[in-house]
Amino acid sequence: MLLYQASRYSLNQLRDSIVKMNPVTYSEPAKVILKASVGQHVRHVIEMYQGMLDGYKKGIINYDNRKRNSEIEQSRTKAAELIDVILAELEKKEKNLTLASGFGSNSSSEIPTTYEREVHYNLDHTIHHMAIIRIKLENEANIELDKDYGIAFSTVKYKESLEAQSTSS
Repeated sequence: MLLYQASRYSLNQLRDSIVKMNPVTYSEPAKVILKASVGQHVRHVIEMYQGMLDGYKKGIINYDNRKRNSEIEQSRTKAAELIDVILAELEKKEKNLTLASGFGSNSSSEIPTTYEREVHYNLDHTIHHMAIIRIKLENEANIELDKDYGIAFSTVKYKESLEAQSTSS
């Protein structure tokens, strides 16, 4: 399925980028954009996927209840291992689920969702965080990234169509 293919592509891009960087680049706070480290962004992405996968088993997803494991923020190896686990577990049978959130309050709101909808959400969310990571890496480290790293698939397609138009004119 295209959704899983796109998700695997982005998660592999993220994994490949963290493996390439040195430990300081991974764990040091950025000088721009929220002052978060690459590791903090990667931890957040990983824990959102973990919440989705755990929620699949339980029938209810609650992203508010993430573990916030600081080891992932410091260890590129741990992060890469966890991305590999996500990649191995990602493709599942479609299933109706419930999404719960308290929006920062003590109460909870629940809405119906599906597994594939949540995979889609996590894919978009991952690309968003990769865009922020890209800003740090391009401005503070000398790491070469794929030209489409952190760019939405629809934007990549649009840019390609513009390039095709300009070369055919």
